[in-house]
Amino acid sequence: MPDPNFDKEADAFLVGFTGEQHQGHFVTLPIILALDVWEHAFILDYGAQGKAKYIDAFFKNLNWDVMEKRFAVTQ
Repeated sequence: MPDPNFDKEADAFLVGFTGEQHQGHFVTLPIILALDVWEHAFILDYGAQGKAKYIDAFFKNLNWDVMEKRFAVTQ
């Protein structure tokens, strides 16, 4: 099934954001990559001011082969 969030004409993905876990969920959408930046995701490992370090570590540890497979399913 093609990804409803990929605009083939513009050759671009539509990016989604939700500020609350109970509003604006993406349950029906194919997820290629998700990043949780709420404090509970990083505070124990990186401290209260460690969001940037957490994000850096997140991207350094991505399995890009998995991202490619998820992307291929949307095509």
